[in-house]
Amino acid sequence: MTAVSSSQFVEGAISGVETPSAGPKKLHAPPHVGFTIEREFHFAGADIRTLATLIGDDNELHHDAAQATGFAFKDVIVAGGHTTSVMMGAISTGLMEFWPNIGLGYSSRFRRAILAGETVKIHWQVVSCEHTAKLRGMVVKFEGSLINSTGETAVIASCDTLIPDGGYLAD
Repeated sequence: MTAVSSSQFVEGAISGVETPSAGPKKLHAPPHVGFTIEREFHFAGADIRTLATLIGDDNELHHDAAQATGFAFKDVIVAGGHTTSVMMGAISTGLMEFWPNIGLGYSSRFRRAILAGETVKIHWQVVSCEHTAKLRGMVVKFEGSLINSTGETAVIASCDTLIPDGGYLAD
């Protein structure tokens, strides 16, 4: 894998639908149970500090490597708001290749710290799809995880997203 020096998505894959071609967007069938979105993301140290500051997280573990090593970490750790933002962004971006979408809710559980310089794998899978007249669209429920560079699950999450009517091919 190519080394990167700033935070960025490294690679991504989507399964379950044909990749759209260039040009005007065409409508696709709505996502289905089993549809997956996978991305890799690199967390650069300077970006960890910057985002922690921007979101108002002054915890020294996100800003000061000496403090972080005092807590048995090898470097600063990524703020929870940073990891969750990257995970939510993977869904929004992954779906936007095929369907417009609006986030409805998100929940996560942190299991391991992510260190500066790590490249992680994000995996989301659709577990249910249900049309709702009230919201005028398809509510798509995802379950996901963020896997650290040593293969451990660092974050588990769930997310509900709305694909508005007119944004997909109806049955």
